Amino acid sequence: MPRNVCLPMRKLLKNEDGNITILFAVLLIVLFGFTGLVVDIGGMYLNRLHLFEVGQIIRDARFNETLAIDHSENPEATLNDIADTYAVLNGLDESQVSVDYYQTKLTETERNYELDINLTDTYDCVFIKIFGIDTQTINVTIHGTSTAAKSPRIWAPGRK
Repeated sequence: MPRNVCLPMRKLLKNEDGNITILFAVLLIVLFGFTGLVVDIGGMYLNRLHLFEVGQIIRDARFNETLAIDHSENPEATLNDIADTYAVLNGLDESQVSVDYYQTKLTETERNYELDINLTDTYDCVFIKIFGIDTQTINVTIHGTSTAAKSPRIWAPGRK
């Protein structure tokens, strides 16, 4: 490259007063932004993990209450009561839990069903509020199945 073309570039590159300060300020803002984003996403993830854990506890708790469910006139209401009880014991409100009950088979000695345990929570954002997002809804659904077989008799209303 000719010497006369490189001369203005050298003068420009030699005059670096304050460039590092400006670069540091911009990168610091970006770093704080990513840190705030990580805090909010991490908080949402922890809330989701807590909901998932409570859902697993509720799903497994129905095994302790098998007889109550099998001999209930309204198994869905019984499952909702069990879910509400265990949700409150684990720090959730009853309004945050719902159970969808689907009976797949009912005979005199067998009751098969599927259930979906739906848990909801709201995360209050810390950093993302800057962008107008104050809260984020977190939903978790746990699926389960159960078979009550070889019981002497399964209670079903209206059956003689």
